[in-house]
Amino acid sequence: MVNALEQAEKHEFALIFNDLVNHTEAHFAYENNLMAETNYPAMKEHRSEHERVLGELTKLRNQLERGQIEPVRDFVSQRLPTWFRLHVLSMDNALAAHVQK
Repeated sequence: MVNALEQAEKHEFALIFNDLVNHTEAHFAYENNLMAETNYPAMKEHRSEHERVLGELTKLRNQLERGQIEPVRDFVSQRLPTWFRLHVLSMDNALAAHVQK
């Protein structure tokens, strides 16, 4: 979806971004349930990161609804890929190792 957003024309950008937010909400809910079910020790920190990012995505979606596409494009192209890589390499990998035990 991030790749699609980087290539999206203005008229389709908002639709794809909304799909990204919905997908992220569902994925984070899945991870949050997994952490609760497995008594993950770093659950509070991991959930806090999910909440922070969802809050940011919600603010960006609101900006997009007001026609402010450039801050959202900047976030998608500059900040989101870096955050995602870091989150997967640190928090998600640690969660995966915990679940495998």
